[in-house]
Amino acid sequence: MKKNLPLLLFSCLLTTATQAQPAQPTAEIDSIVTLALTAQRGGKLYEAYELAIAAKEKCEQSIGKMTTQYASCLHVMSVYLGVSGQLDQAVPVTLEALEIRRTLLGSRHEDYGKTLNNLVVQYFDLGLYEKALPLAEESLALRKEVVGAEHAEYTSSLINLGKVHFGLRNYAKSVELLEQALVLREKQLGANHPRTLPTLQLLGSNYIALKDGAKAVTYNERAVALTEQILQGRPDITLPMTMQNLAMAYALNGQFELELALQPQMDSLLDLATDRTNPLWVQRYNAWMRACRNNGKTEEAVEWALKTQAANAAWTLDKAVWMSGEDLYEQLQQSNDMVHEVFSLAADHAAEYPAFAQSCYDDALLYKGIGLSSQRFFERELSQKNVAASQEVQEWKRLRKQLSEAEARPGSRSADETAALKNNLALLESRLIKDLGGFTQMRHNPTWQDVQAALRPGEASVEFLRFTYFQPTEITANDIRYLALVLRSGDAAPAAVPLCFDKEMLPLLPPDSLRNEQVLHDLYHGITKNETGKNLADLLWSPLEPLLRGAKTIYYSPAGNLHRVNFAALAPDGKTPLTERLHFRPLLSTRSLATPRKSTKPTDALLFGGIRFDADSLEMKTALDLLRSEGSIFLSKNTGSSRGDDSRGRGKWRYLRGTEKEVNDIGQVMERSGFVRVEKRMGAQACEERLKVFSEN
Repeated sequence: MKKNLPLLLFSCLLTTATQAQPAQPTAEIDSIVTLALTAQRGGKLYEAYELAIAAKEKCEQSIGKMTTQYASCLHVMSVYLGVSGQLDQAVPVTLEALEIRRTLLGSRHEDYGKTLNNLVVQYFDLGLYEKALPLAEESLALRKEVVGAEHAEYTSSLINLGKVHFGLRNYAKSVELLEQALVLREKQLGANHPRTLPTLQLLGSNYIALKDGAKAVTYNERAVALTEQILQGRPDITLPMTMQNLAMAYALNGQFELELALQPQMDSLLDLATDRTNPLWVQRYNAWMRACRNNGKTEEAVEWALKTQAANAAWTLDKAVWMSGEDLYEQLQQSNDMVHEVFSLAADHAAEYPAFAQSCYDDALLYKGIGLSSQRFFERELSQKNVAASQEVQEWKRLRKQLSEAEARPGSRSADETAALKNNLALLESRLIKDLGGFTQMRHNPTWQDVQAALRPGEASVEFLRFTYFQPTEITANDIRYLALVLRSGDAAPAAVPLCFDKEMLPLLPPDSLRNEQVLHDLYHGITKNETGKNLADLLWSPLEPLLRGAKTIYYSPAGNLHRVNFAALAPDGKTPLTERLHFRPLLSTRSLATPRKSTKPTDALLFGGIRFDADSLEMKTALDLLRSEGSIFLSKNTGSSRGDDSRGRGKWRYLRGTEKEVNDIGQVMERSGFVRVEKRMGAQACEERLKVFSEN
């Protein structure tokens, strides 16, 4: 027995060592996590991110995922991903960290609150304000309970809740919360502390939205002064962007000369901070246009409008190549106000400036179908190439997205990182230009000259634009207006024709429930008039007729409520409909004249169904009818001409039960029939503007 004692002792020691072994990796992980958190608190977010990745891998190898250390790694990673604009990656990481912390620590723990607050910020940055609201309210209540209403973290949650209400356009509530937060920030840190700047900026933006010029000027002047104090002459886009808000506040307050005087200074500051390929310059050109228009300098305003259109077109074409159609649609929505301001100036003055009318026609072609036509380029090219080419294109798209995010969030990447990203992108682009013959052509958009070249003698094309009209000296707008751009085969340039406002036309258009033969006869024969004594032909045809003389066939692309008008049925003389002497051909866009369809078997389809019809959806219905008539795509029958009593009520189309299932069934049939890609748009996603972004025609 004594002979076995050393062996037994060795066995016990080995067992003890084996049991104690996890302490070593845990200590190492704790050390790395501490370093990561320290780097994050010091503003070294990328360094913290790399440390967190290293610690995360060690957690996965030893102590597992359901640990506080693993949750801390995820939290650090999500902060960097969010700040650097990689939100599609950040949100899943944040959600995972939040769930682990909820499970291990409970929903009243301070660390859970930090991750919750991080998720609020990310949802806000994604524009998911309704998702962010209950979380922001939970975060505020939690921090009030855990750290108290005087603590800096409570103030941060208060600011975030104010931001979410700003995103939801609850401006009065946002102001209430932010003014409380500003008092707390100044009490905690002092009136001139850098952390008070975002609150000042948000308050300035809120008061612009509330049209309170005096308060907007006060807060924005404070924000500019504090930004100058913080930067101390260092180049940074924060200062010119903050000054741009101040210029808007001056305009709102009627101080138009001060608005104009700020513009050169903002240009100089932005030139120091970035080059002119940055999309922020599109906003700068637009701001110049607005300031010149507000000060009665029409010629200069038109010049800046042309620069705005050219820069925005280049930006949109670039985005269309690498963005998904959905993301592109969202981006276009964000630039709506800027585009509408340009069209507002065009409605007032494009007839006087031929170059402006030409640019507006090109814009009309650009915004209809750009997403799908760019995607189809890749499909056509790559179908003839190998897998390596496809992988290179995907890598190019990924790098383009990263560069776009870096440009949108200056400081999120170091100068060396950004330079390396641009260099890698340039090398890859040079290879793609060499390997894919049409790569340099994919940014080409049809122009008015392309459309005109397709017109025969006796033919004309008309692009209708619908936009929110901005009055001169007004920074907000409510009225919907229309502009027509008329082009004939022998014209030197398109002609711009300002048309009516929705508020002039809508009283003439009867709701569906009241439409009958007599009502339609009176509408189209000029008997029905609005309160100013004008009929439908007065509003829509009389301004166009002088420019369409000699035309026998008219291709036109309606917009907005013009989809509800049958131009061929108009009888301007009260007797004879235009269809007796003119042939009208409706199109989703006249760009289809410049890009004729080839008679090839379709390989992809976009299905619309489960539509909840509102006013815009009524327009959408007609657009889909037009699309069907051009043989573009297979569509669910709920987008057809159903007129049953069960589908209508008080002038609106109701949701048609079962159509979502129909679209899903049709999609399955198409996939079995050899279609490569079948996409579906349901409910609110099925709207006119979304269709036009996805449709080549």
